[in-house]
Amino acid sequence: MKLLWSLGLRGYTRRAYRRWERALRHPEQAQTLTLWHVLRLQRRLKLPSATEQTLAEGLAVLRQLPLQSYDDLPDVSGLTHQPPLFYELTSGSSGAKKRIPYTRALLQGFTEMFLCWAHDLLQALHQQGRDFQGGQVYFSVSPQFMGAEDATTPAAGLQDDGDYLTGLSAHVLRRFQAVPSTVRYLRDPEHFWDVVALGLLRAPQLEVISVWSPSFLRVLQAHVQSHHLRLSTLLASKTLTYEGRTFRLPVPPPARQRALQAALTALPDSPATVPAPWVWRTCFPHLKLISCWGAGHAAPDFAALRRDFAFAHVQEKGLLATEAPLTVPSEKYGGFLPLPQTVFYEFLPLERADDTVTPLLLHELTVGQRYEVVISQASGLLRYRLKDVVYVTGKQGLTPVLRFEGRLGAVSDLVGEKLQADFVNQGLQQCYGDLKTCLLPQRVPAHYVLCSEKPVELTHFEAYLQQNPHYANARALGQLGPLQSCVVPALPQRLRDYFVQHRHMKWGDIKDEGLYYRESDGAMLRFLQQWE
Repeated sequence: MKLLWSLGLRGYTRRAYRRWERALRHPEQAQTLTLWHVLRLQRRLKLPSATEQTLAEGLAVLRQLPLQSYDDLPDVSGLTHQPPLFYELTSGSSGAKKRIPYTRALLQGFTEMFLCWAHDLLQALHQQGRDFQGGQVYFSVSPQFMGAEDATTPAAGLQDDGDYLTGLSAHVLRRFQAVPSTVRYLRDPEHFWDVVALGLLRAPQLEVISVWSPSFLRVLQAHVQSHHLRLSTLLASKTLTYEGRTFRLPVPPPARQRALQAALTALPDSPATVPAPWVWRTCFPHLKLISCWGAGHAAPDFAALRRDFAFAHVQEKGLLATEAPLTVPSEKYGGFLPLPQTVFYEFLPLERADDTVTPLLLHELTVGQRYEVVISQASGLLRYRLKDVVYVTGKQGLTPVLRFEGRLGAVSDLVGEKLQADFVNQGLQQCYGDLKTCLLPQRVPAHYVLCSEKPVELTHFEAYLQQNPHYANARALGQLGPLQSCVVPALPQRLRDYFVQHRHMKWGDIKDEGLYYRESDGAMLRFLQQWE
């Protein structure tokens, strides 16, 4: 029966995977078809009445539009002939919320990405003798900690990873969820972590955990460790009730309860002490896969997960933006490959990422070079600058292998909070006026420090930062620690001293900044604290 289950999954995902592989072998042809599909969905472009649908003709139509960011767009509700099913919120260049329209065609693209990723992974694990056996999965986006009345509005957006999928794929995923989807309605983070932790611990056969930032799981580990004795007493409860909501979770059989209680009670009380991998193996004996970010600032937590869960396959996610799926991590091909059949790509060479250069196409990239990604996708975003930077690590035939390098411009992104410099500068001016202040990200542990010439009150500025939904989520989940302060008399002079002494910069090259997004290693803060 378990073999049939594994064969069935691979059979179901095979068709999409083969279509992807054909597109990888012929990226120019696949991109031509994708471009014309995207163009036909648009309302704002007039297509020629007769065309051979060549790539050159499609580009002639597309490039009537300039490169554009979110602020350049018209009303996003009327970009395509397909009306939006909902809007997903993310932060923009000013830190304000962007409303990204999700149409049926865009969701089909996300489903295609999921099927390609699943088939590639199923094949790889099958070759390792680690077939999936029909157990539970935990697929989650970060919760919003909103009230039930807010989550039912048309603009609520994605509530969990199942919302990215359509048709049978969504049904299959929801059928095997380990944690009730209604956990998203909980407003107290402690309640949320209790239900997630007990849902995973009590899942009869948890096989997959998929989250965005690896710090999500690191915080979950810390919660289990901090509350291990209380959680062990709740293992036999048939229901959990929080905030007036009842959650029904499977009760482990007696032998499993004893094993879990022994593992939990043996944990040290301090979450700073990392438990031995055998503890997590006991808690999650069937776990085969953890999928999460692993690039950039996520790398340290990703490495820690690989250490703590060495008995499972910990895989780095591909590049998946709110606006579109961009790359798939492939075990077969050993890298991150684009989706030529789903998204139309353009690329700006990083040294000349502006409107004066003609963007390159997918099949025109050079190994060893970095590029800014520009996309045209099915919900109406055309020639849209994502501000994501990719590095071409190699080629699979004519298709480049793309590794995510980070965000373009002044963005601080320790755990996925995406704080933009313009947004931070506006908040500093709004809260503190002409008083010299600056914000420093700190990687370990992840938090922010507000430096100022005089003592200041942090409450209003913290509230301002939480207008960014990603920052608010990271704070609520405990991925980011509280905002801290550092009072530095003569702050402008001390900042210049730092750049002259430690960065060997000329005075004329030093610019005052509100957000020193590159200074997350603690060196600048330690220097400034000498004068506190």
